[in-house]
This record gives sequence, structure tokens and C-alpha cells, in this order.
Amino acid sequence: MERAVGVCTSFGSPHQSVEASIASDCRRAEGCLFCDKFRVHADRRDTRKLLSCRYCIEQTAHLAESEEQFNRLFGPIFERIKIILAEIERRQPGIVAPIEHEIQAGELDPFWARKWKC
Repeated sequence: MERAVGVCTSFGSPHQSVEASIASDCRRAEGCLFCDKFRVHADRRDTRKLLSCRYCIEQTAHLAESEEQFNRLFGPIFERIKIILAEIERRQPGIVAPIEHEIQAGELDPFWARKWKC
């Protein structure tokens, strides 16, 4: 099943795959990142999803009470995305940087573009 940050192989049956302060949760995109049912393809589409997610979260940093609070809440998500992107880059060298530039220019994944406009 298509998800905001990748693909789910068993929606509705989350199971924690990584030790983190974020629980696996099918109702929240960031919960997918820590589930053993979560998958991504080393392609432009899934890379754009991950980078768009990270971008949208980064753009909300000013809403946090402090940098420490923001890092406590979102640090695990950023770290997980970083690990996944590193693996994508390992499998498809050169794929991440161009998409990262496109994201900075406003070319978000459609799901995240809609979220960002809300």
C-alpha cells in the first residue's frame, strides 16, 4: 500500500523495527519509518517522498518552544530518514542530491505539497 514516505507491506499491523522514541503507527507517516512493514524503493519517487517529508518538518522548526524541544521530537525522524537516504544513495549513486535541490526549489511530492499548503 502506498504511503506518504514509502510503501507498507501490511497496513494496520505495525511492528516496531528500530529502537526509537517514535512508535510504529499506521496513522502517522513518521510512524511508518520505524515499522518493519515499511519499504522504500531506491528510486526518484520514494526519495522525493522522504526528502519532502523532511523538508516539511524542517519548515515547522520555528513553531517549537526551543531547539531542544524540536530536536527531541523530530531528531529520531531526521536520523531515520538520513539512514534510509544513505542506503538509497548506496544503491543508486547520485540520486539524492538532485532531488534535494528540487525539493528546496519547491518541487515536493504531491502528498507533502498538499500538506505544506494547509
